[in-house]
Amino acid sequence: MLKNMGDALQKLLERKRQEIRRNDKSLEPIVVYNDPGYTIKKDTEFISRRQLQMDQIKQLHKSGLGIRKIADTLKMSRNTIRKYLHLDTPPPKSSTRTNISFFAEFIQKRIEEDKEVQVVQLWKEIKANGYNGCRSVVYEYLKGYIKPNQRIQMPKLKFSSWMPRKVSLLLYRKENSLSQSDKELLNMLYEKSPDIKRAAALSGKFREIMENKRGDLLNSWIAEVNVSSLKELSGFAKGLLNDYSAVKNALTLPWSNGQVEGQVNKLKTIKRQMYGRASFSLLRKRLILSSDLST
Repeated sequence: MLKNMGDALQKLLERKRQEIRRNDKSLEPIVVYNDPGYTIKKDTEFISRRQLQMDQIKQLHKSGLGIRKIADTLKMSRNTIRKYLHLDTPPPKSSTRTNISFFAEFIQKRIEEDKEVQVVQLWKEIKANGYNGCRSVVYEYLKGYIKPNQRIQMPKLKFSSWMPRKVSLLLYRKENSLSQSDKELLNMLYEKSPDIKRAAALSGKFREIMENKRGDLLNSWIAEVNVSSLKELSGFAKGLLNDYSAVKNALTLPWSNGQVEGQVNKLKTIKRQMYGRASFSLLRKRLILSSDLST
Protein backbone atom coordinates (compact mmCIF):
# COMPACT_ATOMS: atom_id res chain seq x y z
CA MET A 1 0.00 0.00 0.00
CA LEU A 2 2.84 2.39 0.82
CA LYS A 3 4.51 1.59 -2.49
CA ASN A 4 1.29 2.27 -4.42
CA MET A 5 0.67 5.52 -2.57
CA GLY A 6 4.26 6.60 -3.27
CA ASP A 7 3.74 5.92 -6.98
CA ALA A 8 0.56 8.02 -6.93
CA LEU A 9 2.36 10.90 -5.21
CA GLN A 10 5.20 10.70 -7.73
CA LYS A 11 2.77 10.97 -10.67
CA LEU A 12 1.09 13.96 -9.03
CA LEU A 13 4.45 15.67 -8.47
CA GLU A 14 5.53 15.07 -12.08
CA ARG A 15 2.35 16.78 -13.28
CA LYS A 16 2.70 19.66 -10.83
CA ARG A 17 6.38 20.20 -11.67
CA GLN A 18 5.43 21.00 -15.25
CA GLU A 19 2.73 23.42 -14.08
CA ILE A 20 5.12 25.16 -11.68
CA ARG A 21 7.71 25.65 -14.41
CA ARG A 22 5.13 27.03 -16.83
CA ASN A 23 3.74 29.52 -14.28
CA ASP A 24 6.97 30.52 -12.52
CA LYS A 25 7.97 33.98 -13.80
CA SER A 26 11.28 33.82 -11.93
CA LEU A 27 12.45 31.16 -14.39
CA GLU A 28 12.39 33.58 -17.34
CA PRO A 29 15.77 34.22 -19.02
CA ILE A 30 17.87 37.16 -17.86
CA VAL A 31 19.75 39.33 -20.33
CA VAL A 32 23.30 40.00 -19.15
CA TYR A 33 24.89 43.26 -20.28
CA ASN A 34 28.58 44.03 -20.53
CA ASP A 35 30.29 46.17 -17.93
CA PRO A 36 30.72 49.57 -19.58
CA GLY A 37 33.64 50.40 -17.31
CA TYR A 38 35.72 47.36 -18.20
CA THR A 39 39.39 47.95 -19.02
CA ILE A 40 41.67 45.41 -20.63
CA LYS A 41 44.25 44.13 -18.14
CA LYS A 42 47.82 44.65 -19.19
CA ASP A 43 50.49 42.00 -18.79
CA THR A 44 52.12 44.09 -16.07
CA GLU A 45 49.06 43.57 -13.85
CA PHE A 46 49.43 39.81 -14.08
CA ILE A 47 53.15 40.08 -13.44
CA SER A 48 52.63 42.24 -10.35
CA ARG A 49 50.20 39.69 -8.91
CA ARG A 50 52.66 36.87 -9.49
CA GLN A 51 55.46 38.98 -8.10
CA LEU A 52 53.46 39.38 -4.90
CA GLN A 53 53.01 35.59 -4.70
CA MET A 54 56.71 35.05 -5.27
CA ASP A 55 57.62 37.55 -2.55
CA GLN A 56 55.27 35.78 -0.09
CA ILE A 57 56.76 32.38 -0.92
CA LYS A 58 60.34 33.54 -0.44
CA GLN A 59 59.49 35.40 2.75
CA LEU A 60 57.80 32.33 4.27
CA HIS A 61 60.67 30.10 3.17
CA LYS A 62 63.18 32.51 4.68
CA SER A 63 61.28 32.37 7.98
CA GLY A 64 61.91 28.63 8.13
CA LEU A 65 58.71 27.11 6.74
CA GLY A 66 58.99 24.04 4.53
CA ILE A 67 57.58 23.68 1.04
CA ARG A 68 54.60 21.61 2.17
CA LYS A 69 53.63 24.15 4.85
CA ILE A 70 53.97 27.05 2.40
CA ALA A 71 51.77 25.24 -0.13
CA ASP A 72 49.08 24.65 2.52
CA THR A 73 49.23 28.28 3.66
CA LEU A 74 49.01 29.86 0.18
CA LYS A 75 46.77 27.14 -1.34
CA MET A 76 49.28 26.43 -4.08
CA SER A 77 50.90 23.25 -5.36
CA ARG A 78 54.30 22.18 -4.04
CA ASN A 79 55.70 22.08 -7.58
CA THR A 80 54.80 25.74 -8.05
CA ILE A 81 56.43 26.62 -4.73
CA ARG A 82 59.66 24.84 -5.73
CA LYS A 83 59.68 26.59 -9.11
CA TYR A 84 59.15 30.05 -7.62
CA LEU A 85 61.92 29.54 -5.07
CA HIS A 86 64.45 29.13 -7.88
CA LEU A 87 63.30 32.10 -9.97
CA ASP A 88 64.23 35.76 -9.70
CA THR A 89 61.28 37.08 -11.73
CA PRO A 90 57.78 35.64 -12.07
CA PRO A 91 57.11 33.37 -15.06
CA PRO A 92 55.06 34.91 -17.89
CA LYS A 93 51.33 34.25 -18.10
CA SER A 94 50.38 31.43 -20.45
CA SER A 95 48.45 33.80 -22.71
CA THR A 96 51.73 35.55 -23.61
CA ARG A 97 52.59 32.50 -25.70
CA THR A 98 50.17 34.05 -28.17
CA ASN A 99 50.25 37.59 -29.54
CA ILE A 100 46.95 38.58 -27.95
CA SER A 101 48.60 41.35 -25.92
CA PHE A 102 49.30 43.17 -29.20
CA PHE A 103 45.56 43.62 -29.68
CA ALA A 104 44.79 45.06 -26.23
CA GLU A 105 44.25 48.60 -27.52
CA PHE A 106 42.14 47.37 -30.44
CA ILE A 107 39.91 45.28 -28.14
CA GLN A 108 39.58 48.16 -25.65
CA LYS A 109 38.51 50.51 -28.45
CA ARG A 110 35.94 48.04 -29.80
CA ILE A 111 34.43 47.55 -26.33
CA GLU A 112 34.10 51.32 -25.87
CA GLU A 113 32.50 51.69 -29.31
CA ASP A 114 30.05 48.78 -28.94
CA LYS A 115 28.94 47.92 -25.42
CA GLU A 116 27.09 44.86 -26.77
CA VAL A 117 29.92 43.30 -28.75
CA GLN A 118 30.45 39.65 -27.97
CA VAL A 119 33.74 37.93 -27.28
CA VAL A 120 33.34 35.61 -30.25
CA GLN A 121 33.03 38.65 -32.53
CA LEU A 122 36.18 40.18 -31.05
CA TRP A 123 37.98 36.88 -31.62
CA LYS A 124 36.95 36.84 -35.29
CA GLU A 125 38.14 40.40 -35.81
CA ILE A 126 41.57 39.97 -34.24
CA LYS A 127 41.93 36.60 -35.98
CA ALA A 128 41.47 38.36 -39.29
CA ASN A 129 44.16 40.87 -38.29
CA GLY A 130 46.85 38.34 -37.37
CA TYR A 131 45.99 36.85 -33.98
CA ASN A 132 47.72 33.45 -33.76
CA GLY A 133 45.98 31.90 -30.74
CA CYS A 134 42.78 29.96 -30.15
CA ARG A 135 39.40 31.28 -29.08
CA SER A 136 39.65 29.91 -25.52
CA VAL A 137 42.65 32.17 -24.84
CA VAL A 138 40.54 35.18 -25.83
CA TYR A 139 37.78 34.11 -23.43
CA GLU A 140 40.35 33.72 -20.65
CA TYR A 141 41.92 37.09 -21.48
CA LEU A 142 38.50 38.80 -21.37
CA LYS A 143 36.89 36.80 -18.56
CA GLY A 144 36.24 39.99 -16.62
CA TYR A 145 34.38 41.42 -19.62
CA ILE A 146 31.94 38.62 -20.33
CA LYS A 147 31.84 34.83 -19.97
CA PRO A 148 30.97 32.42 -22.81
CA ASN A 149 27.25 31.83 -23.45
CA GLN A 150 26.25 34.27 -20.74
CA ARG A 151 24.53 36.84 -22.87
CA ILE A 152 21.19 35.26 -21.97
CA GLN A 153 21.15 33.06 -18.90
CA MET A 154 18.66 31.41 -16.59
CA PRO A 155 18.52 32.62 -13.00
CA LYS A 156 20.20 30.45 -10.39
CA LEU A 157 17.47 29.29 -8.06
CA LYS A 158 18.11 27.15 -5.01
CA PHE A 159 15.28 24.71 -5.80
CA SER A 160 14.86 25.22 -9.54
CA SER A 161 15.47 21.50 -10.05
CA TRP A 162 13.91 18.80 -7.88
CA MET A 163 13.08 15.15 -8.41
CA PRO A 164 9.45 14.00 -7.99
CA ARG A 165 10.64 10.62 -6.71
CA LYS A 166 12.68 12.19 -3.91
CA VAL A 167 9.93 14.65 -2.94
CA SER A 168 7.35 11.84 -2.83
CA LEU A 169 9.46 10.20 -0.11
CA LEU A 170 9.75 13.49 1.78
CA LEU A 171 5.97 13.94 1.78
CA TYR A 172 5.55 10.67 3.64
CA ARG A 173 8.21 11.32 6.27
CA LYS A 174 7.51 13.03 9.58
CA GLU A 175 8.52 16.67 9.89
CA ASN A 176 10.96 16.10 12.75
CA SER A 177 12.95 13.67 10.59
CA LEU A 178 13.48 16.18 7.77
CA SER A 179 16.64 18.24 7.32
CA GLN A 180 16.49 22.03 7.07
CA SER A 181 17.03 21.97 3.30
CA ASP A 182 14.24 19.40 2.88
CA LYS A 183 11.87 21.60 4.90
CA GLU A 184 12.76 24.64 2.76
CA LEU A 185 12.12 22.66 -0.43
CA LEU A 186 8.73 21.44 0.78
CA ASN A 187 7.71 24.92 1.96
CA MET A 188 8.59 26.31 -1.46
CA LEU A 189 6.47 23.63 -3.17
CA TYR A 190 3.56 24.20 -0.77
CA GLU A 191 3.65 27.90 -1.58
CA LYS A 192 3.67 27.33 -5.33
CA SER A 193 1.12 24.50 -5.39
CA PRO A 194 -1.71 24.09 -2.84
CA ASP A 195 -2.40 20.65 -4.34
CA ILE A 196 1.04 19.42 -3.24
CA LYS A 197 0.37 20.71 0.28
CA ARG A 198 -3.00 18.94 0.30
CA ALA A 199 -1.41 15.71 -0.95
CA ALA A 200 1.19 15.91 1.82
CA ALA A 201 -1.54 16.24 4.45
CA LEU A 202 -3.49 13.28 3.04
CA SER A 203 -0.41 11.06 2.84
CA GLY A 204 0.43 11.97 6.43
CA LYS A 205 -3.05 10.93 7.58
CA PHE A 206 -2.75 7.62 5.77
CA ARG A 207 0.61 7.02 7.46
CA GLU A 208 -0.97 7.63 10.86
CA ILE A 209 -3.80 5.21 10.04
CA MET A 210 -1.26 2.51 9.22
CA GLU A 211 1.02 3.14 12.19
CA ASN A 212 -1.79 3.36 14.74
CA LYS A 213 -3.91 0.54 13.26
CA ARG A 214 -6.91 2.84 12.80
CA GLY A 215 -8.71 0.95 10.07
CA ASP A 216 -11.99 2.52 11.27
CA LEU A 217 -10.79 5.82 9.75
CA LEU A 218 -10.22 4.35 6.29
CA ASN A 219 -13.67 5.25 4.96
CA SER A 220 -13.38 8.89 5.99
CA TRP A 221 -9.87 9.10 4.48
CA ILE A 222 -11.08 7.72 1.15
CA ALA A 223 -14.00 10.17 1.16
CA GLU A 224 -11.63 13.07 1.85
CA VAL A 225 -9.41 12.00 -1.04
CA ASN A 226 -12.33 11.77 -3.44
CA VAL A 227 -13.38 15.38 -2.78
CA SER A 228 -9.83 16.71 -3.01
CA SER A 229 -9.70 16.73 -6.85
CA LEU A 230 -6.29 15.01 -6.74
CA LYS A 231 -6.83 12.44 -9.48
CA GLU A 232 -3.66 10.48 -8.71
CA LEU A 233 -4.58 9.91 -5.07
CA SER A 234 -8.20 9.27 -6.08
CA GLY A 235 -6.95 6.44 -8.30
CA PHE A 236 -5.04 5.01 -5.35
CA ALA A 237 -8.14 5.23 -3.13
CA LYS A 238 -10.19 3.50 -5.81
CA GLY A 239 -7.70 0.64 -5.80
CA LEU A 240 -8.17 0.28 -2.03
CA LEU A 241 -11.92 -0.09 -2.52
CA ASN A 242 -11.36 -2.96 -4.96
CA ASP A 243 -9.93 -5.04 -2.10
CA TYR A 244 -11.52 -3.18 0.78
CA SER A 245 -11.88 -5.99 3.30
CA ALA A 246 -8.24 -7.08 3.02
CA VAL A 247 -7.02 -3.49 3.25
CA LYS A 248 -9.13 -2.73 6.29
CA ASN A 249 -7.97 -5.91 8.02
CA ALA A 250 -4.36 -4.97 7.33
CA LEU A 251 -4.96 -1.54 8.88
CA THR A 252 -6.83 -2.95 11.87
CA LEU A 253 -5.59 -6.39 12.88
CA PRO A 254 -2.20 -6.97 14.51
CA TRP A 255 -1.31 -9.91 12.25
CA SER A 256 0.49 -9.88 8.91
CA ASN A 257 1.85 -12.31 6.33
CA GLY A 258 5.42 -11.20 6.96
CA GLN A 259 6.40 -14.56 8.47
CA VAL A 260 5.01 -16.44 5.46
CA GLU A 261 6.78 -14.17 2.97
CA GLY A 262 10.03 -14.57 4.88
CA GLN A 263 9.84 -18.38 4.76
CA VAL A 264 9.04 -18.33 1.05
CA ASN A 265 12.02 -16.07 0.37
CA LYS A 266 14.23 -18.38 2.44
CA LEU A 267 13.05 -21.42 0.45
CA LYS A 268 13.73 -19.68 -2.87
CA THR A 269 17.22 -18.70 -1.73
CA ILE A 270 18.13 -22.30 -0.88
CA LYS A 271 16.63 -23.54 -4.15
CA ARG A 272 18.69 -21.09 -6.21
CA GLN A 273 21.84 -22.18 -4.40
CA MET A 274 21.22 -25.71 -5.75
CA TYR A 275 20.99 -24.45 -9.36
CA GLY A 276 18.01 -26.79 -10.00
CA ARG A 277 20.28 -29.86 -10.10
CA ALA A 278 19.17 -31.64 -6.92
CA SER A 279 16.01 -33.51 -5.96
CA PHE A 280 13.05 -32.30 -3.92
CA SER A 281 14.07 -34.53 -1.01
CA LEU A 282 17.45 -32.79 -0.78
CA LEU A 283 15.75 -29.38 -0.90
CA ARG A 284 13.44 -30.49 1.94
CA LYS A 285 16.36 -31.69 4.06
CA ARG A 286 18.30 -28.46 3.53
CA LEU A 287 15.30 -26.33 4.48
CA ILE A 288 14.62 -28.36 7.65
CA LEU A 289 18.31 -28.32 8.59
CA SER A 290 18.59 -24.55 8.13
CA SER A 291 15.45 -24.09 10.25
CA ASP A 292 16.95 -26.22 13.05
CA LEU A 293 20.20 -24.24 12.96
CA SER A 294 18.35 -20.93 13.09
CA THR A 295 16.44 -21.97 16.17
